Amino acid sequence: MEKNPKSESYIIKEAENIIENYLKNREEDYYHFDYKEKYERLKILSIALGIVGSIGILISIIL
Repeated sequence: MEKNPKSESYIIKEAENIIENYLKNREEDYYHFDYKEKYERLKILSIALGIVGSIGILISIIL
């Protein structure tokens, strides 16, 4: 996974680290469950942020 030097947001850096660590350690049983849970939470958070952003855009267009 390529690192984007322009991503200065803490959340984006943490998300990139979680995904990279999950991909590196998916073979190991001990880390697999920990990173899999974090990866699942990250997917849910991404979907929720997308929905909230879409709703915000729709509200701003309507008003």
